[in-house]
Amino acid sequence: CAMPLTTASTGVPRGAKMAVLRGDPGKEGLFIIRLKAPANYTIPPHWHPADEHVTVISGVMMLGFGEKRDEATMEELPAGTYVVLPKEMPHYNRMKGETVLQFHGIGPYDIVYVDAKDDPSRAANACGSRRTVRDALPGRRREKDPDPARHGRASEHVRRDRRPRRRHR
Repeated sequence: CAMPLTTASTGVPRGAKMAVLRGDPGKEGLFIIRLKAPANYTIPPHWHPADEHVTVISGVMMLGFGEKRDEATMEELPAGTYVVLPKEMPHYNRMKGETVLQFHGIGPYDIVYVDAKDDPSRAANACGSRRTVRDALPGRRREKDPDPARHGRASEHVRRDRRPRRRHR
């Protein structure tokens, strides 16, 4: 049975579709999200305030680590790959062909761009305040960002001592 996909939140670049399979990513507790991205879809360097669990359902995701994009160092993660990205680890990705990913974890879920100018929610919100992934979910109200100065300098808060665990099927 086909799952209903909607336009992904303003927290990620335009072009992806998503479905929430379980829970509410904007609240405390377990959540599961499915994301369908077109070929060459990219997400600039970013990190998450909680561990991110990703399974490649179909297609291929290219994954790189660090605060600066470097295509030469990206790893190819084919369908069936599961990876855990520790909280606050900067990473970026690009899809080779249409790709379906599944994310799960304990909410609230958020995405913080290393360079604030890469944050698509800033362009979507003309008044300049920051919208998060959880703000774009149905029934969510936008709240004022408690620390707007931090978002332009996210790299100062990144822990660099943790590497992701990766498993291939």
